[in-house]
Amino acid sequence: MTQLHRHFACAVLAAAGLAGAGGAGLAAPYIEPPWFGDRVAAGVLPPVARRLPAAPSVVSFAGTAKKPGRYGGSLTMLMARAKDTRMAVVYGYARLVAYDSDYRLRPDILERFEVKDGRIFTFTL
Repeated sequence: MTQLHRHFACAVLAAAGLAGAGGAGLAAPYIEPPWFGDRVAAGVLPPVARRLPAAPSVVSFAGTAKKPGRYGGSLTMLMARAKDTRMAVVYGYARLVAYDSDYRLRPDILERFEVKDGRIFTFTL
């Protein structure tokens, strides 16, 4: 695995880990990704709690068979050639809203949203 793929895989896993790291607010401690440990110890990066937003998005696994992943491993990408990187836009976009398991809209990168009369949407970042 090339270093670029390793870094990308670590970034994806770190983002997934941070999304599912907490409970309600700061109830559970955030776990420092091992890949960043040396940088935090050297003072290049602040601790994980200071790198997160004030109100991070937290994924709840309660009532499901799902569980948080673990750091490390490898990522097999469908992009085999340099020309295929144009597909990164398709796989790497950010969503304002997403569907939950019951197909209801929920905030994704938004803090919240409101819908009035089924036609007026107010988004809060």
